[in-house]
Amino acid sequence: MIVIAILLTLTLPLGSMVIFKLFAGRSAVALGYWRLELVGTFPDVPRPDFTIQDWLNHRFQDSASKWFSRYFGARGLFVKVGNQVNYSLFGTSYMNNQSIIIGKQSQLYELAYINDYCKLIHPMPLELAEAHVKEIAEIQDRLGRHGIAFVLLITPSKASIYPEFIPDIFCRSPKSTSRDYENFVPLLDKYKINYVDGHTITLAAKAGEPAPVFTQGGTHWNYLGAYYTVARLLEMIEALTRQSIGRLSLQDLEIDHKPSGTDKDLAELLNLISPPYTYLVPHPTIVREGPAQDLGKAVFVGGSFIWTVLDILNFTNIFQAMDAYYYYKLLLKSYPAKTSGSIDVSQIDWNKDVLTSQVLVLEINEINFSAHPGFAWVG
Repeated sequence: MIVIAILLTLTLPLGSMVIFKLFAGRSAVALGYWRLELVGTFPDVPRPDFTIQDWLNHRFQDSASKWFSRYFGARGLFVKVGNQVNYSLFGTSYMNNQSIIIGKQSQLYELAYINDYCKLIHPMPLELAEAHVKEIAEIQDRLGRHGIAFVLLITPSKASIYPEFIPDIFCRSPKSTSRDYENFVPLLDKYKINYVDGHTITLAAKAGEPAPVFTQGGTHWNYLGAYYTVARLLEMIEALTRQSIGRLSLQDLEIDHKPSGTDKDLAELLNLISPPYTYLVPHPTIVREGPAQDLGKAVFVGGSFIWTVLDILNFTNIFQAMDAYYYYKLLLKSYPAKTSGSIDVSQIDWNKDVLTSQVLVLEINEINFSAHPGFAWVG
């Protein structure tokens, strides 16, 4: 060990100088080392201009340090090496504001979902929950008078579907006796809300499938997991619109170890030299069967779990057109062209953009009842 330490001490400065010479001034992508680029949000940093005043008040030094860290091509290499040590030796990650939790059998979670499932956060007061549900009932009734079917879609959290892999330390000392999800569902029944409970549906699907419904390296449900909830959603839409739109079925299911897209979103954010991509990934073939007709337009309001739902609806041609308002006001994405752009909610033409639809779906993940911007839509 002493010999290794001495060798490292002697070679590290020289190695660092060589790396600096190779990478300085150019990004990893510009040099062709795209695997050294870091995944996540890293804002652009302007190149600092030197002035005596900025030098004396240390603004130049601070700006130069941030610029160098952002654009030094080998930064990704050093970050990934450090991340690999923390991941492989200590089972931890400091990426994504330390929100990635490495669970049992290398399952990856986001901290917010664990905090909710383990009841480490307090739910909203019951009277506030009931007020929100009354608002939903009002918008359901209002849309119904315009001939528009309304459905509240509850999507599941990975922590609630696969709690067995959560590190034991998290669920030892809950701060609450209930979760928002547990409080909301009875209220939805009380006020006769049209809703689809993706938590219950996905939990049942997990028990009957040979492949996971959330992948090891992803925070979102995969297409197999979403399939069962989307199928139930269409059954409800068919009943509400009184139009035959057919049924979804699984024609085939391939399982491999090749994650892509959201099946590896957390694994990518770990920013490792050797990412843990060797886990089971299902690839279902979903088809539409039975006598059916395409519906007109649908409007969706929801978070990131809605994209998988929309993909399934899009390639099975359920609707002629779909508009998705991401968290109500962050992004508008339109199908089937999949065009997207920013949205100014004050400029929404309700008569043209919303009231011309046949269906409006409000998606809320089971951990987001207390903070979902979608409530602004129904408020």
